[in-house]
Amino acid sequence: MYWALYDQQGSVWLIQGIQMDCRIWGSTLLLPDQMQSINSLLILLFIPIFQVIIYPTVSKFVTITPLRKMVTGGILASLAFVSSGIVQLQINKTLPELPPENFGYVTVMNSLREGCNFSGTGDYSFRSLAFNDSLVYDKLKNLNEMIKVPAGDNITFHFTHSCKNGYVSTYTAPLIKNKKIYNLIVTELGAVILQVNPDKPKKGTGEFSLSITMGLNDTNYVGHLALCRVKSDSEKSKYPCDPTTPKDFHYFQVNYDNEKDTDLDSVLPFYNNNGFDSEHYVSGYTFKAIQPGKWSFWYMHNMATSVGALSTKPEDLDITTTGQYIDIGEQGGVYAAVFTGTYKNPIFTINQIVPSNTVSILWQVPQFVIITLAEILFSITGYEFAYSQAAPSMKSLVQACWILTTAIGDSIIVLIAVLALFDNLATQFFVYAGNKILKYFFTKFGS
Repeated sequence: MYWALYDQQGSVWLIQGIQMDCRIWGSTLLLPDQMQSINSLLILLFIPIFQVIIYPTVSKFVTITPLRKMVTGGILASLAFVSSGIVQLQINKTLPELPPENFGYVTVMNSLREGCNFSGTGDYSFRSLAFNDSLVYDKLKNLNEMIKVPAGDNITFHFTHSCKNGYVSTYTAPLIKNKKIYNLIVTELGAVILQVNPDKPKKGTGEFSLSITMGLNDTNYVGHLALCRVKSDSEKSKYPCDPTTPKDFHYFQVNYDNEKDTDLDSVLPFYNNNGFDSEHYVSGYTFKAIQPGKWSFWYMHNMATSVGALSTKPEDLDITTTGQYIDIGEQGGVYAAVFTGTYKNPIFTINQIVPSNTVSILWQVPQFVIITLAEILFSITGYEFAYSQAAPSMKSLVQACWILTTAIGDSIIVLIAVLALFDNLATQFFVYAGNKILKYFFTKFGS
């Protein structure tokens, strides 16, 4: 059971780190996989401290034996998961909340124009939304304005506008899937609803997630798009986009890899007061992980990269600016960007659907410190104990049996992962901690 806990530093704790804010000291990032090095550094620091200070001091009050050290180490391993569970409770407040069974969630955003507000009336009413405003979801503020609607039904929304009676007044959503989240976008041409992927980025390099929706008035745009990092004056070159540097360039391409793959998720008609529009369509692009920073949006007329080919050189990239930017420094949020207006003068709105990561990754340090203390007391002592207590002819065999316990512990974790017993990481951490503490107290008092 000790190894079942210890070896989760590189698995479950890594997943926990991905859900945290990796920024320290301004723009410097401490990434989840880099946190794993803390254990090795602390081992080097703590071993001499234990040998020179802690063991001699404690031995003046209590007789130190290998088994007592191992029991203490096991309890500390449990406490490390109590610490990680407490941290996870705070992280959970920034995670997406999926709808309950047989329901879906709908968020609404205003992409009309400046000065035009609208509100929802009828069965699915909502507050008045100004331009570039949307229904808010923020568990940190105990606020969820998203509309809960039955799955499988054709839901009709009714709108009341503050300007121009010709804007769409009702919208009947198509099939709402079970436990899915949707973004209802109201524009000058009409309304459209798109399914949202609420998952936070999982690359572990501090990204946020972004999708792009193109609903231009004068063209049904279904081409390539690019995001290029806006650099400081000292870094600027004559080419604003460089596909050869992935950290400064992201793309949304259509029909690449021999037209088998595409970042274009859906092409849907607008719905207005006359029903579905046969001339004006919305192009919805997939959600992609984008690194924090200031980014400019570009129409891209040739592909930046394709499978099996080198990235296009900056001077060969054919692009046209949209004139629109985003500047997002936070990590872990899920955003939907919408372009309306005209091709040359697009109007830009953005909706944050899932909150950003707000719990600092430095809050993982205490659990790494505690699990390292446990390792010194349990693992190092266990190796020594297994060797010293074995008969000379059995030392290799007993050492092999000790190492076998590591494999058994890892197998326990594999079994739990396959069974998917826990939906909540905090619950999983507390269960691990409780089982470990109960085991050691049972062992101690039972003997």
